[in-house]
Amino acid sequence: MISSNLIKTLSINAFALLFLLFSTNCSDSPVQSIEQESAALQQEGLELQESRNHRGTQPAVSINHGNSAHARATESIVDIAAGNPDFSILVQAVVFAGLDGVLDGRRQLTVFAPTNAAFQALLSNLNLTAGELLSPGNEDLVRSILLYHVAPGKRFAKTIAKPNTRVNTLQNEFLFVYFDNSDVMIGNDTNGYATIVATDIFASNGIIHVVDKVLLQPSFGN
Repeated sequence: MISSNLIKTLSINAFALLFLLFSTNCSDSPVQSIEQESAALQQEGLELQESRNHRGTQPAVSINHGNSAHARATESIVDIAAGNPDFSILVQAVVFAGLDGVLDGRRQLTVFAPTNAAFQALLSNLNLTAGELLSPGNEDLVRSILLYHVAPGKRFAKTIAKPNTRVNTLQNEFLFVYFDNSDVMIGNDTNGYATIVATDIFASNGIIHVVDKVLLQPSFGN
């Protein structure tokens, strides 16, 4: 007969073997699940980072030069210039010359707008202050200068930035375009050229292009 001690020993060993087998089978699944979940989270993190990096290479604002951008323009040329402190001398000159009604109406126009720095350079060359230039008696002179910066109709940048382009103005004198490396220059051979530094600013009554120099017509001073 089998002794009670042997039966007890066999029972203990069998129980231990069953426990070991059960523990091994149960532990495989959680470990595998954890590893799979960790890999999935890591992949998701990589994809998210890649998405963020990709978005970072894109421009924050897309400039639309089409009809939808024009449809959103509710301010006139004068309104836009008056709302930008860098055009304060230009606005003073426009009002002084009595052209605010022309640039604030419904007629579609293209304006090559000089900045304050451009006007200050002109005043320095003429040895004048803004007050002296915009003094009674100079209305016709200032008006002729300003009208040389205004072309009839809407002239988008893509229609101007072409070789051998010339733009007729309300002063009935032409502006001429040429390229200096990557810069688009506009003006004339007699009194020089300005660089077009910003383009296609849409207004309700036309378009503004920004220039870094006051343009003097070929007949200026004659």
